[in-house]
Amino acid sequence: MCFCILIPLHVANVLVHGHQGHDHYHDVSSSSWHICQLGVNILISSKLPFLTSRGFLLCSYYSMYGHIEALAQQIKEGVNSVEGVEGHLFRVAETFSPDELKNMKAPPTNRNIPEISVAELPTADAFIFGFPTRFGGMAAQMKAFFDSTGSLWRTQGLAGKPAGLFVSTGTQGGGQETTA
Repeated sequence: MCFCILIPLHVANVLVHGHQGHDHYHDVSSSSWHICQLGVNILISSKLPFLTSRGFLLCSYYSMYGHIEALAQQIKEGVNSVEGVEGHLFRVAETFSPDELKNMKAPPTNRNIPEISVAELPTADAFIFGFPTRFGGMAAQMKAFFDSTGSLWRTQGLAGKPAGLFVSTGTQGGGQETTA
């Protein structure tokens, strides 16, 4: 089972920066939360047999500017609203140097959210992965993480566990359809 949520950047901007002084932004933010909650409900509310008694869902993301992190926070909130299910956020390791990030005017990484390791994946009952689109593909940082999971694929360590993803781009038609 898999699902995908495609979220426009203006929605992610509202989640990161809050109300922008225009009435329609409030509606967009509310809609975004409902979109995230709908995706979560598709994945977990049906009480599918993949959930253990604790219902541990891992949400792992990469976010350079905070937009995907804001969406991940909303998804975690939706996950935690389902009785018996517990969501946990993890961030993917950054591959850019601090100087490169400074030149790109990227804000500091949220160190309150732990960095994911391959060893944590088998502990989850289900997964949601989030990342921005870069030129019609996933961000290199997320791809590097997925590439590091070869041992799990070889042993089928994640077989039978449902996964979903959410992506966002800076422009309409900016590659979400090819990333997902």
